[in-house]
Amino acid sequence: MSTGTYARVRSVLAVNPVLLVFIAIYVSIVALSFAAVWSLGSRLPVEAGNLTSYWLESEVIGIAMYLAWVALPRPHRMRYALETVLPIGLCIYGLDAAGLTATLWFNLDAKTFQMPFGSLTGIGLILGGSYACAFLGRYLGGLAATNRLRREAASSRRSAWFAETAPDGSWRRATGITTGLIMFALILLAQATSPAYAPGSPLPFQLLLVGAWAFAVVVGDRATISITDAAVRVRTRLLSNNVGWSVSLSEIESTRAITARPEPLNFDRSRCVLRTGPALEIRTVTGGRYTVSLDEAAEAVAVIEALRLSAGAPTGAWDLQTQVGPAPGLEFGGFWLRVAAYIIDVSLIGIVGVILSSALGTAGQAMGALIFIAYFIALWGTTGQTIGMMLLGLHVVRDVDGGKIRWGTAVLRFVGLFVAFACLYIGVIWVAFDSRKRGWHDRIGGTVVIRKVG
Repeated sequence: MSTGTYARVRSVLAVNPVLLVFIAIYVSIVALSFAAVWSLGSRLPVEAGNLTSYWLESEVIGIAMYLAWVALPRPHRMRYALETVLPIGLCIYGLDAAGLTATLWFNLDAKTFQMPFGSLTGIGLILGGSYACAFLGRYLGGLAATNRLRREAASSRRSAWFAETAPDGSWRRATGITTGLIMFALILLAQATSPAYAPGSPLPFQLLLVGAWAFAVVVGDRATISITDAAVRVRTRLLSNNVGWSVSLSEIESTRAITARPEPLNFDRSRCVLRTGPALEIRTVTGGRYTVSLDEAAEAVAVIEALRLSAGAPTGAWDLQTQVGPAPGLEFGGFWLRVAAYIIDVSLIGIVGVILSSALGTAGQAMGALIFIAYFIALWGTTGQTIGMMLLGLHVVRDVDGGKIRWGTAVLRFVGLFVAFACLYIGVIWVAFDSRKRGWHDRIGGTVVIRKVG
């Protein structure tokens, strides 16, 4: 490595402490995984040893995939890595690490092999590990975004105004007590199914729940509010029901500072009320209402109104990153609509596969697998629509500007779809909870699914 390259790498690490935390977590997971298998592998049944090898191989392959995603040509590579690739990758690594832990825990010194997916405790441990790492990854990704926005605001680049908000002590105590009671009930339920602390008992699951609760209470949630000449963006770190929202200036009808009152827990994604006290409220021309707790609400209102009067609102631009919806007359493709389109596609390919398998045997099955891969990549890369998507009016486009996706993006999106399915369908179910209806394959490929309305 040349001196210049080393200096650049050292500079990147020096200004990105979040990157160092990500690297430390990734290295720790891999090191502990290999150490556990090396020291305990001889005490496992043969089948369990094969399964632990699978988890280790998944971790190694995962590292290669993450490096490939980051290495793709992008204008903001470090931002893409810190705020997208590494958080998603940590979720997948959590799945691998939890699967390895469950395999060791259930089969250590056992005479017969026990599949970790064969009990509710094992499933809970594996899914819980993936969720806990996704939780941590999202927090670190949000922390990286906060640091970036703070730097941009300080240098007057892109961000015209920036602020942070966090829960007060009473709100955090109330949240801690509420979530603590839920966690305690889950621990009692797990303990009731296996009271003995022996291989197969829910002890790792209990520790996982307690650790997640302690992290949430100690760290607490935060939200960042960034105002530019194009949009108002709010992003949270830990709120499970609200990843934040974005409203372009062209959509804003009115803004005001209000006194936020205690509101019941709900899944309204347009509100980020973290505590009582002042809040910024935005109303859009379509009747939407967006709220976020903010001490500097009056100052934010003044900044928004000044930008609207001086610069005006952008017109005719897709600008997916600054709008709630993709563009006038369009909406993001919903979860169930996309599931229906996929079922149609798989049914059509399945018919072809059955015919080929019946006629050619093993060779027909191999041809069917190749057709499955080529079908999605070819149609996404040429028309942006599979047959199922055509029937339901769905279209895959670039997330950045709404343009037609290229062949490389289609291939990357298919790889992402494989990853989304391989992780117990978590990456696909993600569509239902993402504010822009993106699954892991959409985030990996930089795409979004839209449909015409009206």
